[in-house]
Amino acid sequence: MVLRLGAWIAAIASLAAVSIFASITVAELSSGEARAINLAGSLRMQSYAIGAAVAQSDARGIDEAIAEFETRFTSPDLTRTIPHGADESLRRAYDAVGSVWRGRFHPAVLKAATEVAAGQPGGGRLSAETAEIVTAINQLVVLIEQGLEDKLQLLRLVQELQSEPTEMMALSPG
Repeated sequence: MVLRLGAWIAAIASLAAVSIFASITVAELSSGEARAINLAGSLRMQSYAIGAAVAQSDARGIDEAIAEFETRFTSPDLTRTIPHGADESLRRAYDAVGSVWRGRFHPAVLKAATEVAAGQPGGGRLSAETAEIVTAINQLVVLIEQGLEDKLQLLRLVQELQSEPTEMMALSPG
């Protein structure tokens, strides 16, 4: 009887250790992902702030908004969550935002700012580029969120697997 009780306690302790290890692992893997989600989402707002600065013909505001976008986009808090493999969907989404930024949005901002400063109507042409970069940013945010949710699902699965044998042991006739 004592031997059997000892085996049950050892089994429960082992399952608890596995659960703790899984929790720590998932916490480590997902650390910073909430910050990355917030940073990636803030790129949307920054895109609109750039457009507003252009519409107001605020040269200093444009420069500051552009610098802030680039700071957020290249922030280690965001980039550390992006995998290095080019075949990873999250990497492709991050690279797509960078491509739209460098190839379309940033050049369009500079052109529109020049036109507005010269009294020409140019700010209105920024709407298509803004929509394009916001769409790319949305995809990036969704993929970061999915990665975090996948890790949390793994944690839930481990905890469920751990709790079922523990419940069975507790209900087992002794």
